[in-house]
Amino acid sequence: MLIFASLAAQSLRAQTSSTEGQLISPASSVSSALGPESPYLGSVPTGAPTGTVLQLSLSDALDRGLKHNLGLIESDVATRTTRAERLRSLNELLPNVNASISQTVEQVNLRALGLKIPIAGFPTIVGPFGIQDARGNVTQTLFDWSSVEKLRASNERLKASQNTYKSSRGLVVLAVANAYLQVIADSSTIESQQAQRSTSQALYQRARDQRTAGVAARIDELRAQVELQTQQQRLIAAQQQAYGQLYGSILRQSSLIAYLDNFWLLGLSALVMIPFVFLMKRPPKGVSAAAH
Repeated sequence: MLIFASLAAQSLRAQTSSTEGQLISPASSVSSALGPESPYLGSVPTGAPTGTVLQLSLSDALDRGLKHNLGLIESDVATRTTRAERLRSLNELLPNVNASISQTVEQVNLRALGLKIPIAGFPTIVGPFGIQDARGNVTQTLFDWSSVEKLRASNERLKASQNTYKSSRGLVVLAVANAYLQVIADSSTIESQQAQRSTSQALYQRARDQRTAGVAARIDELRAQVELQTQQQRLIAAQQQAYGQLYGSILRQSSLIAYLDNFWLLGLSALVMIPFVFLMKRPPKGVSAAAH
């Protein structure tokens, strides 16, 4: 046990010394795995934009992600499409029932039909009288192996689509929680680096005072100064990493909003141009023939 504890302590010290000079971003692997163009990193804008800061808990962030994430919405649409295809395949195996009801009122002119009844006072026009007609028919294919196979394939595709949707929900939860915890981790890293810089500043000031008093060597002051500069560089790196995460999120949101604005602008332009299409005149036939 003592040997194992000693080896574990040496391994831990080795890992600490190897990663001491760099900042680890454990949550950045999710964004890099999804890719910059992944729909799971975008969302559908809802509501009016506001300049105020919104305080979001982790539960609020997950709820917003599950409602407005672009990738999850696309997965839900794909699942609905697959369900509609299954119903279409099932319709081919179900009986077709047709029913109709009609009602007519008629008058019959016997003379027009060529009927002459030699009875005094017998009317030549019969009616009006009503005719009601109600009928129905059912058609059913006894066996269609192709339709059965289509239904089986549709059922399997629906199961696959539903599993994909569940996986997409898990991926959205992972991405949202990752982004939320990444902000907290970056903030904690900055606070930790600020505390370490303050400690290094105090140690440097103490070494400087000791050297001035003649109780410490110059090398101790230089060592404390190098440690202070190292902590300052780590603080700058932590701040740049946090700002980079926020900048990337803002850049993706602004790109999506700009795309939607351009889409609506192009749509309105197309609607405005529709009346001009009807106002355009075709060239005369003679002109077109001469051109040929």
